[in-house]
Amino acid sequence: MGIEQKIISIHQDPAKGLWVKIGLFPVYLASLIYGAVMRLRRWCYRIGIFRVKRLDAVVVCVGNITTGGTGKTPAVVHLVRRLIGAGIKTAVISRGYGYRITGDYLIVSGPDGLYRQAGQAPDEALMTARKLPGVPVVVSPARYRAGKVALEGFGAEVVVMDDGFQHLGLFRDIDILVVDADNPLGNGLVLPAGPLREPLNGMRRADVVWLSGRQASELPERFSAYVAGKPVVRAHAVVKGLVTLSGKRVPPGAPAGMRVLAFSGIARPQRFFEALEGLGAATADRMVFADHHRYADEDVDLLNRRAREAGAEIFVTTEKDLARLPGDAPFTLPVGALVMDLAITGDDALVEMIVKRVKEKAA
Repeated sequence: MGIEQKIISIHQDPAKGLWVKIGLFPVYLASLIYGAVMRLRRWCYRIGIFRVKRLDAVVVCVGNITTGGTGKTPAVVHLVRRLIGAGIKTAVISRGYGYRITGDYLIVSGPDGLYRQAGQAPDEALMTARKLPGVPVVVSPARYRAGKVALEGFGAEVVVMDDGFQHLGLFRDIDILVVDADNPLGNGLVLPAGPLREPLNGMRRADVVWLSGRQASELPERFSAYVAGKPVVRAHAVVKGLVTLSGKRVPPGAPAGMRVLAFSGIARPQRFFEALEGLGAATADRMVFADHHRYADEDVDLLNRRAREAGAEIFVTTEKDLARLPGDAPFTLPVGALVMDLAITGDDALVEMIVKRVKEKAA
């Protein structure tokens, strides 16, 4: 297990909170300082010391209070599909974590299709663009700048910000807080001692709670003091099939009974491995890379060698990883990515809330 995965395992283990406080007290002290800084930062925005910029569009933020994968991007994709279905011009903006952008912004896709391919854009933004054909996806470290491009370049009525709950410099009409219902708080500590990006009282900014995971029927008890009475959307992932490097869709039964080499470079790969095995695939080997890992030829060589040694018949990865694989990568076996969709309840009220804001802004 690499150092990053060890840190993630400590962050995500609810039983490790006390151990970190005692055994890693300097790290815990740093987390107390960080939490205080985040509180001060929120206060500065609230009283106007730090400026909040506004877009002439309805801004919907989909974010979380913890690090790692909680299902934000699938929530963004589902929400945008609903808004497009309601006849609302919608665009997606994001920071593009893990990717260095040349210039002020990067347009990943527009109404006429993809502008970027694997390796030419952040993996999450590229995956979003592939799942939302014709929807503008704009990336910039300055979310306001990305929003201006979406508004002025594509006429967006709604700008959906992927992963921006702590980005307080851009005004949002609706804040959606995505919560991993299976492990909502990890060890319960603020960075760097735990996974929390800010103290828990920051959850009060949420207008809607989006519960993601197998246990999505229940709101975590520790959240009640902060989000009680807020609308709740419940969602869990379901496998819809595989997609190949060339974009071909394969029915979900394809890996069943096959010897698979599964690999991933995401924050929490366990769910991916569990979903794959749930399809009846025999996992011949697993490889875990760092979150947002950008694959090089030597990685492909290593994967090919491990597959040969394990007697694998196919490589299977995640859609985020697929977005980081060049189309000409010299794999010796077929490569597929699990295509995940969401089974959702409670999202009608959220869509109605957004549509109402659009009509009010247009009036």
